[in-house]
Order: sequence, then C-alpha cells, then structure tokens
Amino acid sequence: MRDVFVKCFYFKGEVHWKNASESNDGGDHSLDVWKIRLHQDDSMPENMTGLLNSEEKERYGRYHKEEDKKRFAAGRVVLRILLGQYLDQDPEAVRIEEDVNKKPFVPNNGKRDLQFNLSHSGKCILVAVSKYDVGVDIEFISKNFLYDDIITSSFSVEEREFVKKSSQPDRAFYLLWTRKEALLKGTGKGLVDNLSDIPSLNGMHDISSGIIDSTNSWQICSFEIGNEYIASVAYSDKVQRVSYFQVNTGKNPGKNFISYLKASLANRRE
Repeated sequence: MRDVFVKCFYFKGEVHWKNASESNDGGDHSLDVWKIRLHQDDSMPENMTGLLNSEEKERYGRYHKEEDKKRFAAGRVVLRILLGQYLDQDPEAVRIEEDVNKKPFVPNNGKRDLQFNLSHSGKCILVAVSKYDVGVDIEFISKNFLYDDIITSSFSVEEREFVKKSSQPDRAFYLLWTRKEALLKGTGKGLVDNLSDIPSLNGMHDISSGIIDSTNSWQICSFEIGNEYIASVAYSDKVQRVSYFQVNTGKNPGKNFISYLKASLANRRE
C-alpha cells in the first residue's frame, strides 16, 4: 500500500471560539468544530431520550452512573440538534448510517454525505462536522490517572521519551493520546493493537496507508480548553478552512436544555 502523510501540530495561542450566530456555510472544503460546555448543576429533562434512536437508548440504559447517562444523552442530543441545523431537518428526522468500517455519517438526500465525529469528557462536548472524514477526541486532564501501562504498550520509543522528558508529563500523555484517538476515529479503524505505529509527535510523518486504513493524508491539530482539557481534531488534507464555535448552556438551563440548544444553534447564518 502507498505511503500517506500525517501532520501533527499544536494550535498556536488560544483558540478563538466564535458564537453560533457567527457560523455559516464555509463550503465543501471547510471543517467546523463545536464546543458545548455543560455545568455542574445542569439537569436533563425527562424526555431527553426522546431524541435517541433505539440503539442509543439501549446504550444509555447500560450506563450505571447517572453522570455517565447524562453525559452520553447530552452528547447525542447536541449532535442531533446540530446536524439537524446543517441539514435543515428536525433532529428527530436526522438519519445516521454507518460506512463499511462502521463509521457513522449522515446522508443528505444523496447530495452530500455529511461527516461528523463526537467526543465528550467531563463537562465538555466536542463535535466536528465536515464533508470529509474527521475525527475528534477530548480528554479531561486527570492528575491521578495511571498511564504507565498505556505508554508501554501503545507509545513508540520516541513518544515515551517525549512524555518522560516533559515538564508536565500528564499533559504530554494526553496530547499524544488524543492525537492517536482522533486519527483512528477519523479513518474509522478504531483502536488497534499497533497503537505505537500511529504517529502523534509534532511534525510530518510518512506512514503506510494500511496502518491507518486510509488512502488519504491527514492533519491533526491539538489545542487546550482552559487548563482542564486537551483535544485533538484529525481531518483530511483536503480541508482548507477550520472554524471553531461554541454554545454555552448557561448556569442552569434545566428542563429547557433541548429548547435552549435548538434556539442557540438556530442562529447559524445560512
């Protein structure tokens, strides 16, 4: 299989998150990254699962902790409302299908296959939307997480040295991990046994297309969200423009959570 390249880089400075009202259709070669921050006192309405399909409801029911249920449901609700705005459809009507690699996408009446990816951690949800394949991963930076075994089995020698020599090894670990996750989510391959072969250090990497199960070249941009989170978004080199948008749920939208999101995202400029 032919070689492709993977370019990893860090977003210089802080990401400028625009409001939903500033978003518009950037064209076929654009990528939109959406951030939704939840709050500790957010409460999910009783009918939250009404926007979930049967498979999602089943997965929702398998969570034991209320916090995990809430985060999962909120992520899917955000996703369906957001995709509904892109497709000019009711969230309930958004049809999500899977490709041959089980990677979800939204067919738009045969006109355009809308690609997306979702990740959530802690109180933060990220959704990436583009015409091209895209993957995103966000991680809460836990000071107590023991990652030594993961580094040993999933990082290359150079990557292990990078983490070891970093002045903040926990942040260095999450930086590299989110890059690997985002890339494999973007290609649809998912987590693999040879994670150490998946590049994650800054710079340009030549790699066999078979390793990442993609004949396209990729870019992976990483950034921080406050001091709590590190995120990475992987996207095709065909993407020419990346925009970042945010929706703040307020201190306590409570039972109006769904209506609040619909109203906020309805402000997107066409």
